Amino acid sequence: MIRKLKNMTKPNFLDYDKQYDILSIGFGDRSNAFGDEADSDYTVMRDMESNKIVGLIVWDFLRKYKSKTLPKWPDGIDINIDTDIVSNVAF
Repeated sequence: MIRKLKNMTKPNFLDYDKQYDILSIGFGDRSNAFGDEADSDYTVMRDMESNKIVGLIVWDFLRKYKSKTLPKWPDGIDINIDTDIVSNVAF
């Protein structure tokens, strides 16, 4: 399910793939982004020119959420899982 959100200070794009349990979170324009797989729990999407974080891809999201084992987000990312993610995604 793809959901665009209005508040730009929080994630403005969510896409949850139920089949593969992958959550994509966007924070702005991701058209010029690359994936930085520095962590095995998620991929950080960065703008190619500014290196700014423009999104995250979280692997095994629902499994980790239910078991309370979600990773710590990168510095500067302000996401409340319950209000910013779970309340806006259909599982």
